[in-house]
Amino acid sequence: MRRQQRKRIPHNETTLGKLNCLYNNQVWVKLLLGKDKKYDEFLEKMCQNDFFKNEERVSIKKISTDSGFNYEHVIKWIAQIYNDIYELNSEEFHLFKSAGIKHKCYFRYIDNHAYFTVWLPQSPKEFEEFDFHFVSAKVGTHRFWVKNITHYMENGEYSVHLELIGDNLNKYREHLVDKALFENVLNILTMYGQTKREIDEVLKRHYR
Repeated sequence: MRRQQRKRIPHNETTLGKLNCLYNNQVWVKLLLGKDKKYDEFLEKMCQNDFFKNEERVSIKKISTDSGFNYEHVIKWIAQIYNDIYELNSEEFHLFKSAGIKHKCYFRYIDNHAYFTVWLPQSPKEFEEFDFHFVSAKVGTHRFWVKNITHYMENGEYSVHLELIGDNLNKYREHLVDKALFENVLNILTMYGQTKREIDEVLKRHYR
């Protein structure tokens, strides 16, 4: 009997959550200035006012009132600005270049994932924590740990690929997963379709 596939649950971030991601990454937000977008004037005012972060109680309604733009437009534009930064990083990641080493990052948390390229002064090590607020609007968390590190050399350019997991790290569990894969208790081709709880049940039954 075929196992019924579990329904995926996508993360839906609030407008304020997306706004917070933008506020914490204004250097990237400013890459969109002067791009002849419908939100150009709104974005300029947001940057001039530091995204109204100094307000005691930030709300989309207050931002709409203080900036002088329609409430529905503000909601729509904040989402568009966030998505445009994400797409710009995918299409023209060189614009995000800073001092350091190029890192292509793959973030995963429950049913959600994101890709983002950044430059870091050094590569994080396996199992180290990595806090990256911008992708929280995509996946639902900003706290990750490093699962895999791959070093690449292509056309004379060195880069690092990171796989990052947005969950509490349990090194003992990760050891059991590796052991179960080696002993064919788990199948790497099917385990990505399983929940963490389902995998844990397999581990507990086999290694109790």
